[in-house]
Amino acid sequence: MNKFDRHFWIPYIILLVLIFIRLIPFLYPESRTWGFNHLIFLPAPYSFAFICLAMLALVLPFWKKSEILGESYANWFVASFIVSDRKYYYRALFVVCLTILFVLFSAGTHYLGDGYGYLKILGSSDRVLEKWSEVGASELMSFIQSLLGAKSEQTALISFQIVSYISGFVFVLLLFSISKLVSDSSVTRLLTFCLSILSGVLLLFFGYVEYYPLVWLLMATYLYFALRFLKTGVGLLVVWVIQLLGILFHLQLAIFIPGTLYLTFCSGKGRQIYNSYKKILWFLIGAGFLGIIAIAYHKYTTDLYFQDIFLPLFYGK
Repeated sequence: MNKFDRHFWIPYIILLVLIFIRLIPFLYPESRTWGFNHLIFLPAPYSFAFICLAMLALVLPFWKKSEILGESYANWFVASFIVSDRKYYYRALFVVCLTILFVLFSAGTHYLGDGYGYLKILGSSDRVLEKWSEVGASELMSFIQSLLGAKSEQTALISFQIVSYISGFVFVLLLFSISKLVSDSSVTRLLTFCLSILSGVLLLFFGYVEYYPLVWLLMATYLYFALRFLKTGVGLLVVWVIQLLGILFHLQLAIFIPGTLYLTFCSGKGRQIYNSYKKILWFLIGAGFLGIIAIAYHKYTTDLYFQDIFLPLFYGK
């Protein structure tokens, strides 16, 4: 690169810190550095390969030809998967190959999250108690299981795997469209796609036994239609439908409520309504926010299950 301004150094320093954090568990292997101690559980050659690749990533930006090669690869990516007349063929081929890998390297154990707990619950012939925060996802999984035959842990496992594979298939397809909408820059489009597909999220699509594959599919769907609305001004109703359905399937989709409200009032008739009733709308938003806090506090003090979701800041349980 011929210049290193803050747009370079900020992400570079973040990358440096993230790599350093991954190495801390080697200094304290007995400590509970949960969340970034993955390398100490891998065979030594894999950990060594990761460290070598990390060092390469830190050095590569200072190689004079790296920017030229990066832009060349980004232009190829956009030309093939974004603007090409055969882009849908290339996308389909890529996603089908990736989905085959999802199936071939499907998780053999289900220790991440509550996998075995869900298999026991859905595999039981007794009445299933559903969490209020994931009713839609639970009902969908039960419906798929009913199509596979009698209730058992095996049919429960296959149901989760089917949802995981299909979610991964559609999720990666959506990444291409999101990459196109997020910017007109070839490099930014490539970075958006690569950072998403090379993240830990991809693990959810290798037969992951939880509801999170579906959650991430809904998140990607929401992001696509939200970006599409910002670009074209069309499709706000679709954003609201995805928002409401998403919350029905899993409460985590409620994180997009502020974004949905912003999209509603950022332009067009929504903006006119906002300008005309600004004080009233902010009063309603404030009252709603305080109401949510009041309800959450009531649930926290009266519902042991709800209270158990939260971990005290300064002492354990």
